[in-house]
Amino acid sequence: MEYSYTEHTFNTGSVTKNLNELETIYGKTNFKSGTILENISQISVNGGMLVTNITLNPAFTYSFKNAEIRLNTLFEPSKPFEIEDTDIEGSGNIRIKNLFNWYGGTMDVPIRINETAVVSIRENVKRPIISSPFTNLGSITLSGGIIEINTGFFKNAGSWNIDSGEDVIIDGFTSFTNEGKFSICGDQPIKLIFNVPFINNASGTFAGQGSYTFNAGFTNEGTVSPGCSPGRLVIEDDAESLKIVEIEVLGKDVGMFDELIVNGNMKAGDLLKIIVPDGTVINGSMKIIQTSGSFTGKFTNVEMPSNFTLEYLPDGVLLYSNGTVNASDTDFNNFGIKVFPTVTNSYVELESSTLLQEGSKILFYNVQGQLVQETLLINDRSKKQIDINNLGNGIYLLKLNTLPAWSSKVVVLH
Repeated sequence: MEYSYTEHTFNTGSVTKNLNELETIYGKTNFKSGTILENISQISVNGGMLVTNITLNPAFTYSFKNAEIRLNTLFEPSKPFEIEDTDIEGSGNIRIKNLFNWYGGTMDVPIRINETAVVSIRENVKRPIISSPFTNLGSITLSGGIIEINTGFFKNAGSWNIDSGEDVIIDGFTSFTNEGKFSICGDQPIKLIFNVPFINNASGTFAGQGSYTFNAGFTNEGTVSPGCSPGRLVIEDDAESLKIVEIEVLGKDVGMFDELIVNGNMKAGDLLKIIVPDGTVINGSMKIIQTSGSFTGKFTNVEMPSNFTLEYLPDGVLLYSNGTVNASDTDFNNFGIKVFPTVTNSYVELESSTLLQEGSKILFYNVQGQLVQETLLINDRSKKQIDINNLGNGIYLLKLNTLPAWSSKVVVLH
């Protein structure tokens, strides 16, 4: 059924019958409270307007193009949902659990991208504009153009990747707050320009390659990880707050190791983590960090295989290696904590480069997840030997109660 250049209002008690698809073209359809939609499986609006005060059936198929949608209820489509150059406003909100293609228009209702959702965003005739609270827990790919963030609340706690053959601009009036993973991994080379503040919180990872320009400030409390196995990440600004830097190394030739390029000054942060696969053979040097200005300080903690060394230069950091990385060399974890030996018949030692928090307990769990032993660390000790000969032969996980983000260690007792 088709409506063209006319307004159709479904009042309380109205029932649709003998309709499979309701299509609005250059007209207006209004679902008032109490409207009953029977037999319909598809709603599309092309160049027209839809006003709804009823909860739209999640199982319907929806397609909105060059449209205006006034949504006053929860909208939670279960099938793939696509909008193109469409403005959505009203007192309702949207929850996405499946596939969502958003190709231009203003989103002026709160939207939540759930963990299971996959979202594609790109600028079409209209640019995508976020004007209400926006939370991403799923996977978003931005494939080109300009996106605006004009909301009092914006959070990326899932993954947000740029895969574009053209430069991308993030504009607006609200910070891009990252608590998940933000990356450029796709067509290269491109530039990403932030005209809003970029805030990478402690749980966030700022990764990928390409060139980043921060015109409104860059705040980092989390991890900076150049490369897409591997690659080059360029920051067109000073980098004074890169607390954690992760560098992946597959070889010594350019293109086989991550490079962090800072076109400005950089100050060493809390942790530099060098990730090298077991069995990799490297003999030589790699300039993993390069600045156009000055590089100052040294990383508080460094995690890298034993046959690697660092040299701090006035304009960056050189990484040297002289052999093969083996399994024991890769036994490094976040926060400068080591556990050895991991195959034992009586004890293990835990060693931390910093004093552990008072009240820290070393916890052992069996493979069923049951706590089988705990040992209290006294006086903020940074090194502790733990007897475990009372445990039976088997595989155990070692954790710290005061440092839940630290990767647990596997210990084999035989």
